[in-house]
Amino acid sequence: MAAATLESLPAEILLHICEYLERDYMSSVSAFARASKYCYFALTALLFRTIKFDVSTRLQLSTDVQECSNMLQRAASFGHVRRLVLDSQPPKADDVLDRHNQWHRPAITAEERGYSDEIFYKLNGSRLSFYETVGDWEPLANLVEQLPSLADLIFGWLQYDEMGGMAYGNPNYEREALMRLVTGLAPNLKEVHMFHRSEGLQFLRLSTYEDTTSQLVKDWRASTDFSVLRSLKLESVMQEDAAEFLSTNCSFPSLTNLYLKLGARYYMDPSPTKEYFDAANRFLCSLPHLNTLSLVGDIPQITLDTALGHHGSSLHKLLLSRQQVTGDRLQRHIADIREYCPLLEDLSLSIPRSRGDATEVAAYKTLGSIPRLQRLSLGLDASDFAVLYEDDDNDDEEPTIPNDPTFDEFDQEFFTESFGAYYRKPRNGHIRDALINSALDEPLARESFGAIVSGKPDGALPLEELEVRTYGGCQFTHRQGQLLLITTVIDSLSRQWLVKRNPRDDSRQELVVKELGGETGADNTPLDSMIEPIFRKIWPAKHNEGGNNWRDDWNSWPLFKSDT
Repeated sequence: MAAATLESLPAEILLHICEYLERDYMSSVSAFARASKYCYFALTALLFRTIKFDVSTRLQLSTDVQECSNMLQRAASFGHVRRLVLDSQPPKADDVLDRHNQWHRPAITAEERGYSDEIFYKLNGSRLSFYETVGDWEPLANLVEQLPSLADLIFGWLQYDEMGGMAYGNPNYEREALMRLVTGLAPNLKEVHMFHRSEGLQFLRLSTYEDTTSQLVKDWRASTDFSVLRSLKLESVMQEDAAEFLSTNCSFPSLTNLYLKLGARYYMDPSPTKEYFDAANRFLCSLPHLNTLSLVGDIPQITLDTALGHHGSSLHKLLLSRQQVTGDRLQRHIADIREYCPLLEDLSLSIPRSRGDATEVAAYKTLGSIPRLQRLSLGLDASDFAVLYEDDDNDDEEPTIPNDPTFDEFDQEFFTESFGAYYRKPRNGHIRDALINSALDEPLARESFGAIVSGKPDGALPLEELEVRTYGGCQFTHRQGQLLLITTVIDSLSRQWLVKRNPRDDSRQELVVKELGGETGADNTPLDSMIEPIFRKIWPAKHNEGGNNWRDDWNSWPLFKSDT
């Protein structure tokens, strides 16, 4: 479209168009703004809504703040800034360095612009030691005073020592300072996030390195007005006494977003009692109807039914992590989500892989039948704990390694090495299935998107994006130690893909596929002799001559397609 045509549109229309693109196509918005001065000034409210600084060096911060202030002054945009992000990761090659100024503008993700609260897992700040005086922060403080609409401040390197607040014998006052900040030093602050080094968010208002206890809740209730809290994340396992205290002594009338981790901290820990989950159920039912709910842990069906029964009618976003749902229960599990959550638009969950068979495809179609679902994050679980299952209550019988009627003579043979489960070994066929279930290439990612879409009923909202990954390959017991010869292959096969519809109105059926993460650097390590016969039975070498890399030989098995 010619610049003259763009300039014929009202500025409000240009801004609305770019707001539609901002979440996932900010580079296009930046290019749009460069079309002309008219386009640039029409988009200043969007371009400066979030600003970000690298605070790793004092001199660079001072320079960047001054250049940013100059830009905001020229664009009359001080009032447009609503979110300020401070991180201590130096700029990368793809960060913006405008040729007209020297502000090193770090790349700002969609999450950092406010489209998700998952930003807090992505800030990679390192610990700083030299910002000790008021003067060090004065340039930034002066800028903040000129931002009348600032609503969110994200501090990407505030530290809290995990060893009980003591660091090498010296007290650590940062948690106390944060509580004082919440209590009254910054009454207009809407969000507080605390990080541990670069490992991501530990709590939003409430969390701890240890289990979430009633005492921790009491400490934060004394310094926080729970009645205005909108988002609560309990990212450590909640103890029963905390659940009881939260349900009987706390009120969250404004809460819309809850992250809750339930169950045992480690597999070897005793399983939670019925009373534990009863307390969790009471807490869930004490809350107002939520917009976003994240439940982490192997949660019993009664708790899931309680959560979805109480909150499902209002949920727009649901995350279920570590749910062990297999067999006949899988279809019912997904159908329950569909029935309980009619407004659901964003879903994250895991389902077991079964070599792309009819059961797996049916699960994809049932996911697609959720009428308003537009964004799906799908973990494909390639583990099979039934292979080396151990009954801790039965010490008399020697457990048998299951067989499979589809296994041929080679598949039925036991693998050469044990998997840390004492003397027990899986069969070659179990290793083969794990490799097949782990293999996720681009064609399978596209095929999975299509299978999900095929379940969409008439009049339903289209699926816009699918994030899909495989994990857990060759995990046959909770007690196993992974073999390097296995993990090398599994890591190469296990991929993560983002599949999205083209946003253009005339290309909506076109899919844009991007691999997330992926292997780094070239690796010519050959297959171990113990795994090679199994691997080559699935994927023969593409070239007879030597020198080929096994990493180029594999491909995912296609999904099952019925004859009708």
